[in-house]
Amino acid sequence: RRVHGDDCTGTLIMFDEQDHEFELKSENDVSDVIDLSEIGADLKRFQENQLVKSALSQGMDLRQYAREIEVSLRDVEQESIQDYVREADNLAKLHHQIKTCDDILQRMEGMLGSFQTDLGSISSEIKNLQSESLSMNVKLRNRRMVEEQLSDFIEHIQVSEPLVVAITNDEVNSAYLECVVTLNARIQYAESDTAMSARAKADIDPVLENLKARAIARIRDYFLAKIALLRKPKTNIEVMHQTVFVKHKYLFTFLRDHAKLVATEVQNNYVDTVSKVYFALFRSYFASLLKLVEDIATKDDLVGASEDSSKSLFTTKHVTRARNHSAFLLGERAHILENITAPFIVPHVAVQAKQKFPLEVIIRSVIHLLMDTTASEYRFLVEFFGDRDIYSAVFYRTISHFVESMSACISTSFDCIGMMLIAEVTRRQQVIMSERRISCLDPFFDKLSASVWNRFRKVLDLNLNSVRSFAEGSSIPKLRDSNPHYITRRFADFSSSLLLLCQGETRSQNGESSLEADSVATAMVALRSEVENLLGQLSHRTWPSDKRMVTIFMINNIDLVQSVYAEQGVKNDEFTAPLDSAKTSHVAAFVEDQLHSGFAALISFVKNIEPLVTGSTYEENRQNVKEDKLATLVKDFERTWASGIDQINTNVMKYFPNFKNGVDILRQVLAQLVLYYTRFLEIIKRCYKTPPFAKHMVEVDTIMAEIKKYSRSF
Repeated sequence: RRVHGDDCTGTLIMFDEQDHEFELKSENDVSDVIDLSEIGADLKRFQENQLVKSALSQGMDLRQYAREIEVSLRDVEQESIQDYVREADNLAKLHHQIKTCDDILQRMEGMLGSFQTDLGSISSEIKNLQSESLSMNVKLRNRRMVEEQLSDFIEHIQVSEPLVVAITNDEVNSAYLECVVTLNARIQYAESDTAMSARAKADIDPVLENLKARAIARIRDYFLAKIALLRKPKTNIEVMHQTVFVKHKYLFTFLRDHAKLVATEVQNNYVDTVSKVYFALFRSYFASLLKLVEDIATKDDLVGASEDSSKSLFTTKHVTRARNHSAFLLGERAHILENITAPFIVPHVAVQAKQKFPLEVIIRSVIHLLMDTTASEYRFLVEFFGDRDIYSAVFYRTISHFVESMSACISTSFDCIGMMLIAEVTRRQQVIMSERRISCLDPFFDKLSASVWNRFRKVLDLNLNSVRSFAEGSSIPKLRDSNPHYITRRFADFSSSLLLLCQGETRSQNGESSLEADSVATAMVALRSEVENLLGQLSHRTWPSDKRMVTIFMINNIDLVQSVYAEQGVKNDEFTAPLDSAKTSHVAAFVEDQLHSGFAALISFVKNIEPLVTGSTYEENRQNVKEDKLATLVKDFERTWASGIDQINTNVMKYFPNFKNGVDILRQVLAQLVLYYTRFLEIIKRCYKTPPFAKHMVEVDTIMAEIKKYSRSF
């Protein structure tokens, strides 16, 4: 660091060799710049300088190097001085500009100070204005609250002239209903705590009371007039419900709130009117349908009724009554269970079409109409009157009449199938009402069901007793042939119909058999036993010493029952198992009888000798067999086996009118014949290695070939 004097300006120029910076110092500051105390640190820093190190490493003379450096520095110094001198005017201008800026900033500072003072006074004024604004807002809010309460009071307490005129004179309609709504609002407000302390209440109360009385009177007259219209013929009550009563439901609510006695009067008048209307309509409808009832069964149509009971009074010739359906057959009558919700019968249309219907169809139609009517009326009573208990009052006469009339019709019926169909139809209809969540008809359904089942049991007992009486009769006619008896046919149709209804229709909600179904099955078992007993007596009386014909007769009758069950789709193993067992036993007896007719000697020989030929040698077995007897049997069988099979075929086709049953029995007979003959040949093989009569022995294959001929002919 070196210091140079400047004679012109009286300042010192200090040059820092290391940092190459210049500083201008005045003479007064020289003492502060020259400080020899730090010379040691400078020398150390010079030694660490890279340039110095480089010079020393190259063996340069530092003094010479320093002089060169100093010369260079002087040159640079002179140049710098000249630059400073050249820029002196600019620096002077810069100084003048800075001073001018200082003056401007000073004036701005004064202006900002005055602005600050003004803002302070404005802030004070704003605070005052804000305080006044809050006060005014409070006053405004209070005034608005008072205005709203006062307006609300005036609006609810006043009764306008148009409202008075409308309530007093206008026609009762939808517009009148709106006026009643407004009047009710005025009345409720006048009775509220808000209006109790108002002086205006004393002035308005008489007006409101007069208007309320006038409205009650007019509403009462309106409803009574509309209820009177329900008595007119061909009035659609359901349409009236929706277009008149429900539409103006609020008017009745007004009556109930302000005049309970009047509301009760209107309600009682409605109940009395529609009760009479429904009673008259349903009584007329049911009476019209009863004229269309088709008599399916009469007192003579019992399972055990004799055919002679239907002979004419004027001739001994059998009279056949023409019917569309058998009294003992379910048939197409079961379709009613698939059409529970079918449209109800229109009497005049049915009369024009000359239609007739079973009793169950008539009752289904009546109950279906009753269900729809009661469901509609029930919903209306709950919606309009808000009282579901008055339902019983509306339909008491109608339901009582139905229970009495239907019970009377049922009590004279001898149609068990119809009774079961009615019971099932009513059960399903009750389920439908339950799904609609309307239980008001449950007592009706319960009474009707009890009446139906009571009559069903009585008629079932009549059928059971008819079979028992037929069997116990002293003059039972003998059978003309071994074909199925007409009582068997009745029993098959009758029992299959009832079992079909029991197996698929009368089920309780948990899937188990109902008590009624179980009682029907029990009655059918009893009836089956009586029929079996009757058939046994008939066959033994006709063929007292001919077991074959008795067996054939029983097989044909059992086969008929089984065929009907299969055709109708009866699936009741518990009921049909005894029939299957009985038929198997009778068929086995018939098979043995047929084989004994043509091959008795051979069969007897097999049964007697077979247990004796158990020896281990031919000689031992031949001791129990007579050779001539064995040869005779072989020759006889050779001579008669073909004709015997043909005779069996002829007998089977003759005795069994059911072709399928005959074929099955023929196969069993021929199979048993082959089995006996095979056992006969086995006895011969145990006695002889080569029988002396071997040429007369018929091969089993030959017999099977002959049997196949009959099979192909079927």
